[in-house]
Amino acid sequence: MKKNYLKIMLVCMLGVFLSNCEDGEIGPDGKDGINGADGTNGSNGTDGTNGQGFDELVKYGDIELTIAGKRPDEVEFNITQSFKYAPAIGDNNGFVVNENYIYLSSTRFLSAPGASPQNTKANLSLEIKDQGTENEALDYFSMDIRNFYIVAEDLSSFEINTRMNTPIPFVDDQSDVTNFNLSNYAFNKETNELTATASFTIPAIRNSTENDLSITIKVNVISLEYIGIEKR
Repeated sequence: MKKNYLKIMLVCMLGVFLSNCEDGEIGPDGKDGINGADGTNGSNGTDGTNGQGFDELVKYGDIELTIAGKRPDEVEFNITQSFKYAPAIGDNNGFVVNENYIYLSSTRFLSAPGASPQNTKANLSLEIKDQGTENEALDYFSMDIRNFYIVAEDLSSFEINTRMNTPIPFVDDQSDVTNFNLSNYAFNKETNELTATASFTIPAIRNSTENDLSITIKVNVISLEYIGIEKR
């Protein structure tokens, strides 16, 4: 009986002791573990298909313009832009043959025709004399740039409108431009492909920036030969 009494006393004392214990302070957080290795990149997706009508509009080649000069606020700029969308009709993408001359007019738009309200375009017109002979050469060269809006890095914008023409060989006092130079000219009558590079300076009085513009044109276009009967 005495042993049982002692056991009961020990249990009671232990319970009182444990009830009087308090939790210790929370220890500091452990250090973050190191980052795991990056996973491998996924494979590239497949390119989407061109939109309806895109291939038809760009298959006749492009006119690339590089324009350098000063904006209307006198800040210098230099921009290269490809005009690659052909008109849907042949009037502005064709040529006619008349005796020993070819008269060619080729328009290219900056965007799909009709998609932009400003109708930004570049038009090239020229005459080729003695085509197909050893004396073949350009006789006249004209370029018209319309509604070409340029957005600068400072979020300002300005418009370029200009037109130039010159006889070839270049004659300074018979031309709208100075420093005219023509190179890499070739016209393939079998494929109707025209290639040429021209550079010149358009004076301030003849363009909308009111500053001299240095322009380089790289032409690689295919034109349609008009064979209809002339209207009277």
